[in-house]
Amino acid sequence: MRLIIGEGIRGRDSRLDVRVKRALKAFGLLFALILSSPTHAAIAYVQGTSNIGDSGGTITATYTAAQTAGDFNVVVVDWADSTSTVESVTDSEGNTYVAVVGPTRSTGNDSQQMFYAANISSAPANGNIVTVTYSTTVASPEIRMVEYSGVSTSNPLDASIGASGTGLTMDSGSMTTTNANDILVAANAVYSNTTYAGSGYTQRVYSGFEEIIEDDTVSVIGSYNATATQGSSGYWLMQLAAFRAASTGPSAPANLTATVVSGTAVNLSWTASTDPAGVTGYIIERCAGVSCTDFTQIGTSTTAAYSDTGLSVSTSYTYQVQATDAAGNLSSFSSMATASTDGLPTTPTNLVATAVSGTQVNLTWTASTASQGVSGYLIQRCSGASCTSFAQVGTSATANYSDTGVTAATSYSYQVQATDSAGDLSLFSSTATAVTSSGGSGGGAIAFVQGTSNTADSGASISTTYYSTQGAGDLNVVVVDWADSTSTVGSVTDSEGNTYVSVVGPTQSAGNDSQQMFYATNIASASAGANTVTVTYSTTVAYPEIRVVEYSGISTTNPLDAVIGASGTGLTMNSGSITTTNANDLLVAANAIASETTATGTGYTQRVDSAFTEIIEDETVSATGSYSATATQGSSGYWLMQLAAFRAASSGGGTTPPTTPTNLAATAASSSQINLTWTASTDSLGVSEYLIQSCQERTAPTLPRSARRPRQVIAVPG
Repeated sequence: MRLIIGEGIRGRDSRLDVRVKRALKAFGLLFALILSSPTHAAIAYVQGTSNIGDSGGTITATYTAAQTAGDFNVVVVDWADSTSTVESVTDSEGNTYVAVVGPTRSTGNDSQQMFYAANISSAPANGNIVTVTYSTTVASPEIRMVEYSGVSTSNPLDASIGASGTGLTMDSGSMTTTNANDILVAANAVYSNTTYAGSGYTQRVYSGFEEIIEDDTVSVIGSYNATATQGSSGYWLMQLAAFRAASTGPSAPANLTATVVSGTAVNLSWTASTDPAGVTGYIIERCAGVSCTDFTQIGTSTTAAYSDTGLSVSTSYTYQVQATDAAGNLSSFSSMATASTDGLPTTPTNLVATAVSGTQVNLTWTASTASQGVSGYLIQRCSGASCTSFAQVGTSATANYSDTGVTAATSYSYQVQATDSAGDLSLFSSTATAVTSSGGSGGGAIAFVQGTSNTADSGASISTTYYSTQGAGDLNVVVVDWADSTSTVGSVTDSEGNTYVSVVGPTQSAGNDSQQMFYATNIASASAGANTVTVTYSTTVAYPEIRVVEYSGISTTNPLDAVIGASGTGLTMNSGSITTTNANDLLVAANAIASETTATGTGYTQRVDSAFTEIIEDETVSATGSYSATATQGSSGYWLMQLAAFRAASSGGGTTPPTTPTNLAATAASSSQINLTWTASTDSLGVSEYLIQSCQERTAPTLPRSARRPRQVIAVPG
């Protein structure tokens, strides 16, 4: 820092002429620097000065030119020991000074510390005196100070560093900036005298001790250091600080994107703005309509994202975003982004309500569509003729629903509403009405309720789940298949505890395949997705398969009427013929094939088509007779075909009596015997027997007793 004389003691008194000469030189340089123009348009050097002393507990210097409000002061303090400290830096305008770096010290020689004051008050020429107070009286106190315009008023310090060493060349060490537009301010303390400023730096102050302040303005983020050179090799100190340029406003938000998330919401995102003072938030503006221009503010965000909700469906919205910083500056607006909200899901159509029993109504409708994807349906119901007080009774993921929470002999009206993945709701469907039968579960026409299947490559068991609600009293039919002709089915169970009975099979194709059909009658009710049917084999089998169907309107006590199964080879398969004994039957058929099923049998409706392209088909018949089931496969090969006939439930759940016996005739065969004949009764459950009643009356002693005994016959249902 100082020219050293003799024993290394500072030679200020013995070199007064040198000190005066240097002071005059510094004054001349200062005068020239004050008059010089700034080197950077954004950040500008305004003025600089310095002062030195032989010793003292304080030192002062005065800004000789007027100071402008909002400018930036940098003060560098130096003293000739490595133990004392700076107690305070103040000025006559009340500006607040903050330590930047240091004290940086050379042990036994020197110390230096840098301070700054941001957003300073205005002051007239020679009106602002800066005072440094030390912790004690120090030797060779020194103050250097500069003023800049265009430096951030709220968050100026970007980075700083300090270093000490010995030699001719001094180096602060490297620091990495975080802001693109910075001014680098460096100051040194030297053993002899500063001979050159660092490369790229401009010297601003040259003190009486020949120590400098130099600066450089940079426009990119990077790693920077400060250097200088002294005339003789010796100790040195070097400090560097980077200060952010003042912001004239944040950069404009970029890459604004508007993404529709529902019929009533749009999400916005953009690339964050930058600002030396720090971006504090964003203002979001919106207008509605194609080619709209009447933007209004709708919200703010502290992040580069915003969710705009509560919008109208099927409407075009345009957005622009503006950033704001800590100084209250606003950026220019982003480019605009436009999005059109989705329409609501389409309204469910063709709603049909079918009463399948006294306690169940099945609903079907044409599925809705939505740009966000239909996620499900809400089902509402009211009860009573011409009812209007609808309430939600369930939901469905598919375009059908089984309502089992109904009572017999009651009119129910339904309406259905679709929802999409964003939560948007469609308009309600038209209403559909059904009246439940009076006899409770088991009554009504035979109706297909639902069906599904599952397959696997191998396993000792296989399961599948009824996806819709199951009605109490309905019939489950389970068809099981596997790719060998030796294994067997160990059990068929479900999670509702229904009992399954083997209907037919296993029907087998030697070395190829086996199939067996089971049923459970009068099943327990189950909510949608709650009833899983599990088949367990006697061993691990190849290609296990399960197909299941549910029907309503089937007898709950004696459902099975006739069964048959057959195997063969070729394109066309045939179960063989069965003869039914009940007029109203449901025929359920299932196949197993070598290739793939290409057509169902004549008169049959396909209900299930598994991943192995094996089917369940059915047909409802209304007369006793001989029936068979057929189907066709794509390539000639082995096949299995099974058919079962299930009796319809009696109207009213089996409580309606058999038809009355007719054409009753009584014939006296002898004095002690009367023979009776009549036309047989009929009943959907089957007539099990007849009850014969008689009474007697004595009218003439000459007539046989039997001739005087009227008869009546009562049929008993099965």
